[in-house]
Amino acid sequence: MIVAVALTAFIGHWVVWRERIVPFKCTFFTHYDFGKNQSDLTFSVTQDMRFYSKESGYVIFNGKVTINGETKKLNRSLLLSDGVFLQGKTISYHIKDMKKSILDDTPDNVFKMLLGEYTFNPETFQIDIFPLDKKSYIVGGPYSFTSSCIRY
Repeated sequence: MIVAVALTAFIGHWVVWRERIVPFKCTFFTHYDFGKNQSDLTFSVTQDMRFYSKESGYVIFNGKVTINGETKKLNRSLLLSDGVFLQGKTISYHIKDMKKSILDDTPDNVFKMLLGEYTFNPETFQIDIFPLDKKSYIVGGPYSFTSSCIRY
């Protein structure tokens, strides 16, 4: 009996959480360092994530990229669709389109390294969203947590 009640409460919390997580809007700053050996590759970016529903959302990456001492501008948007919930607090979206601002001069192959933090393949954007308290969250991709943010 106790196990059945606990299981029902767990499933109920999980279903309510999934329905409540979208819409989700969160902006945060992250510094990524992909440098190795003698090369230097860093990203200093603000990420604006907006998931309006399971069917639509977008992510904007805005900031600068340093490649072996040379600074580039980064301003890209991912348009997302067909989201599905995986393992409770993970959302996987299809990348419907990628928009590059005319101000963005970061090479595509360099941006793909950053995008690799959130993808298993070029068509999918996956995000883990774990609540810390009422409005604070830890967010990350399949390989690591990248930042914390305040939901607005």
